[in-house]
Amino acid sequence: MNPKWTLVFLASACLGVASSRLQAQEPLEIFWKQGGHFGGLTRQALAFLDQGQVLVSTGDGTLKFWRMSDGFLLRTVLTTHSSFIYRMAVSEPAGLVATSSDEIQVRRIGDGTLLWTGPLYTNGISGVAFSPNGNLLASAGPDQTIKLWDPQQGLDLLTLQGHTDFVSSVSFSPDGRWLASGSKDQTIKIWDTSSWTVARTLEGHSSYTWNVVFSPDGTQLASAAYNDDRVKVWQVSDWQLLRTINVSNLYVNGLAYSPDGQNLASASGTSVQVWRCSDGARLLNLTNHATEARGALFAPDGTRLISQDWHGALREWRSSDGALQRTLTSPSMNAYSLAFAPQGDLLISGGYDGLAHLWRATDGAWLRSLKSHDRAILSVAVSSNGQLLATGSADETVKLWRLTNGTVMKTMQGHTNGVNTVAFSPNGKTLASGSSDFTVKLWNSSDGRLLRTLRGHQSAVYSVAFSPAGDTLASGGADAVIRLWKVSNGALMKTLSVSTNAIFVLAYSPKQEYLAALYGVGDLVLWNSADGTVVRSWNAHPAGATSAAFTPDGQALATIGRDQVLRYWSIPEGALLYEYNQETMAPNSLAFSPGGFMLTLARRDATLIQTRNPVAARPRFTAWHWETDGSLWLELECSSLRGLACSLQSSADLAGWQKEWTLSVTNDTFQWMDRSAPALDRRFYRLGLP
Repeated sequence: MNPKWTLVFLASACLGVASSRLQAQEPLEIFWKQGGHFGGLTRQALAFLDQGQVLVSTGDGTLKFWRMSDGFLLRTVLTTHSSFIYRMAVSEPAGLVATSSDEIQVRRIGDGTLLWTGPLYTNGISGVAFSPNGNLLASAGPDQTIKLWDPQQGLDLLTLQGHTDFVSSVSFSPDGRWLASGSKDQTIKIWDTSSWTVARTLEGHSSYTWNVVFSPDGTQLASAAYNDDRVKVWQVSDWQLLRTINVSNLYVNGLAYSPDGQNLASASGTSVQVWRCSDGARLLNLTNHATEARGALFAPDGTRLISQDWHGALREWRSSDGALQRTLTSPSMNAYSLAFAPQGDLLISGGYDGLAHLWRATDGAWLRSLKSHDRAILSVAVSSNGQLLATGSADETVKLWRLTNGTVMKTMQGHTNGVNTVAFSPNGKTLASGSSDFTVKLWNSSDGRLLRTLRGHQSAVYSVAFSPAGDTLASGGADAVIRLWKVSNGALMKTLSVSTNAIFVLAYSPKQEYLAALYGVGDLVLWNSADGTVVRSWNAHPAGATSAAFTPDGQALATIGRDQVLRYWSIPEGALLYEYNQETMAPNSLAFSPGGFMLTLARRDATLIQTRNPVAARPRFTAWHWETDGSLWLELECSSLRGLACSLQSSADLAGWQKEWTLSVTNDTFQWMDRSAPALDRRFYRLGLP
């Protein structure tokens, strides 16, 4: 059977409201997490790849890959560790990266795929190291042992015993002959890898040793201990102490040799210091760290030095004179607002840094940043055709951007205080802005011309929202009054008031049945948009609320609050459907993708998180294929938005055809392909959903 088919795709996907409440402890299904590193207990969690072209860093549950030529964040891998990452080890020969927290996780460098996870330890695994050829992985354990693993399969190969307390650090010599381990018992043990017996025990530190590192040529071993302001350098040939370097700061968190082995960098206190190994002289003292320095690493060519501090900032220094070259940060500084482009493939955030950041919605990859505002961006909005971006800022201006090329079309001036909110009309022709100057302004979005100023609020305006029909604009703010304006002439049509608390968010349901008002104290009021009567009111977040949004079908409303909880409510009943208190720490704002399958959260720790919308029903797709008699149809039903679990039904026997189907999801666009079809028909078909 090898018919030439005419293909017509009929796709249906409805956002059905769930009938029961999820358990509060159930975690969010997270698709990606984006942002810089934000602290943690990480020590010496830096590594270079590709002869220094790529830097890998970790610390807060993520792995970040940076292109060193321009500091571009290539990708972020979200791990599933139960706590902060303590250490990281990379093996290019094996193509693997290992991270340790309360357990070990090993992933492929290329795509971040998790290969295996080790057993859980209550007190954490503080050290991991690959052998030079990548065939072994050593881990330092709280049970006084060192374990050797097959890094590809996670097999526990051997347990080394000899320390009498917590083992905190492990390091292989470059030739693979020795394994050094540091312990809370204040000793360093040198293991002969040919027999896995202790060749020497080194003593001299006054506290537990949590850093051991071999020089690149394998002739020296450097060590540092907790609450001990000394770095010791040992001669490998006879294991004698060569010298002690007084670093003048307690808690040496990281040690790193220069590629030629002549210099040694130590991270301690709020500085990174570079020492000459031959005589212990201090060559550099790099002090521009806002918080405690946690790690240091020389680039393979020795010309640069990378440091990481407690807050996760990565700094690049020139090794010759210690000049700060740049700081590597992920562009998401405390995002105050979010908006999806209508196609669902682009996400825009605006925040404290005064930049509008563009992200690829499918995987959270940062695409570019738009710089023009002098102060924080408080609100962002995208026109219905996806061509225009509006940003409102604390610098009292509204800027209109051409989203296709990132150029500023117009800067609208006229507000006399910060612009807290912006919104496009449904047809994209009008832009509304609300300000702390108590006014709402309407602008022509094609040329930025001011159409009219709406006055009446007695305090700052925090939110504006156009009705889906586009004929009404709702505004609300600190004076606790909702004002409904006629867009065509700016006339005040009605005022709505039930509280004395500030209104943070206004949102119309997609079919305009309701207008939702979220008050700062956490009260949620649902108004009948036709007559202005209260349909229902309830307290969504007792500790206060920050943001709310309707699902695109209007059957549910999502809210986030100062209690760090994300909740979904049925509309109009107001029943609690879902509640999440994990991975939503201190969220500022939220936005649904146009099709409603994805929800993105912007947190105050500068993180963006994309999750699955739990009230999105399981998608079903019917693909009709027929010959001239119309005899064949296929139906795919997927229980996962990622297309991982699809069943296939057919009205005909596909004899001679391999039943191989690929259904993948890119945000709200589904791609279907029959991999067994003839070469000319082996293509992806995009299904755009409502």
